Amino acid sequence: MVLFPAVAEKAATTLADSDDEVLQAAGTLALIRLETLNLRCKTGVKFLFDTSIAIELERALTSVKNNHTQDICSIARDDMLMAEKGGVWPLSSYSPGFRLASLPGFEDYSMEEERFRYYEAKKNGELEEYKRKFRILLREAQMRFEALKNPSPETVQFLRIFYSK
Repeated sequence: MVLFPAVAEKAATTLADSDDEVLQAAGTLALIRLETLNLRCKTGVKFLFDTSIAIELERALTSVKNNHTQDICSIARDDMLMAEKGGVWPLSSYSPGFRLASLPGFEDYSMEEERFRYYEAKKNGELEEYKRKFRILLREAQMRFEALKNPSPETVQFLRIFYSK
C-alpha cells in the first residue's frame, strides 16, 4: 500500500463529527506510521516520510487518544449529573457516545421487568428477599453513578483501555 503525504496530512487534520471518526482518524494515523516504518525497514530507504513527519504523526495519534479519553470522561460526568437531576431510571445501561459499547456493570433492568419480579416475589411469598436484592441493585447503580461523576485515576484508566479497543 502506497501512502502519500497528502493522506497523512488529511488524516492528521481530520475534524471529527463523532467519536467513531476520532477513533478512525487515530487508527489511520497509526496505520500510516506503521506502513512508513515497515517500508523504511524493508527497503532501507526513506520511502514516504522523513523521521520528523513520523514523529509528528505519533504525537498526533497520542493527542487524539488522550483527548478522546478526556472527552469520554467529561461526557460521562455530565451525563451522570443530568441523570441524577432528571430522575432517570437508575438501572439502565449506559454508553458515553453513539455507537460506543455500553460500560460493563451498567446492566439494563426495565421498570416492567422489575414490576414483574416484584409481583412474582409477592405471589411466592419472597417479597422481603426481592426488596433486599433490589436495594443492592440500586446501591450498586448509585456507586457506578458516583464513580463516573467523580472519576478516579483508576476509572479514567479503565475508560481509556475500554474505549481504545
